[in-house]
Amino acid sequence: MRTIRTIYLILSALGGLYLFIQLRHNVSGEYEAWWGILAGLIFALGLFSFEFSLKKIAPRIMFFGFLGLILGLGSAAFIFAVTSPFFSKDSAGIILWHGGLVLAGGYLGVVLGFKTAVEGGIFDIFKAKSSEGLSSKILDTSVIIDGRIADLCETGFLEGAFIIPHFILNELQHIADSSDSMKRARGRRGLDILH
Repeated sequence: MRTIRTIYLILSALGGLYLFIQLRHNVSGEYEAWWGILAGLIFALGLFSFEFSLKKIAPRIMFFGFLGLILGLGSAAFIFAVTSPFFSKDSAGIILWHGGLVLAGGYLGVVLGFKTAVEGGIFDIFKAKSSEGLSSKILDTSVIIDGRIADLCETGFLEGAFIIPHFILNELQHIADSSDSMKRARGRRGLDILH
């Protein structure tokens, strides 16, 4: 992965230099050429930081956010195609209108995608119909104390209801009240995960 990032960093720097030359039409010296390289490097580093921030987001939320972005940009393109004849081609108004549509469509699409992934929405209609036949899962003490079940619940990978019997809760409470410090820490961790 590090090799791919290094190659992308070099390509971004070269791409920034090329775009800078194309925009300026004439580069009078090496000093000005460095601005294009710097812009490419800043773009690549910003993209890397965005990639690292995505690691904290559940895959389901990322998928729906990306889907929302595509639908939002598609809607913006459709609205622009319908309304562009009302503007003169060389006016600054059409550029502002197009830019505003792209920004608004992209933003609203991502927000609606995230909201659908977190709170449900139209996809829960189909889920509710098909979830009746899904098997329920009974969680035991070791699974709860292990803690990874909370991450699995957030991803939405496991379907069906999770059942925690009263005797498991009593056992966890008994472990949390234990005189042994290690057992007590494990029991409290399990109760925290359930909360």
